[in-house]
Amino acid sequence: MRNSKHGFTLVELIVVITIVAIIALIAFSSYKGVTRYARNSARMTDIASVRDALEVFATKHGRYPDPSHPVPVTYSGGLVFTEGTIGDSIITNLETIEKKPIDPLYGVEYSYGLLNSDLDFEIGAALEDNSLLAQQ
Repeated sequence: MRNSKHGFTLVELIVVITIVAIIALIAFSSYKGVTRYARNSARMTDIASVRDALEVFATKHGRYPDPSHPVPVTYSGGLVFTEGTIGDSIITNLETIEKKPIDPLYGVEYSYGLLNSDLDFEIGAALEDNSLLAQQ
């Protein structure tokens, strides 16, 4: 009579665990890239919708709204522009946006700068590939 044992050897188990770990690592890194891309797309969409809403506001009122949490930026003693954020005070003035856009990862308001003449603006957000998104 033969004494046969059924099961896996230690080497076979280590090989299978290593293969599963490599596949899991590849899947995780792909998932991480997809979520980063999705958050950057959300930022771009938010910025574009705010830009369009600001243009509608400027068409109706002849100027752009003042930023929330304004900080004046001066050069040689004169006001150049006012830097702030797209906060609640702006969203209440913009009719086409229902809720305040927030960065999907950091949960902060997007930056918004208004030129001293109130006739030009800049909206900015930091993308996750270490670049900046700015729209005028």
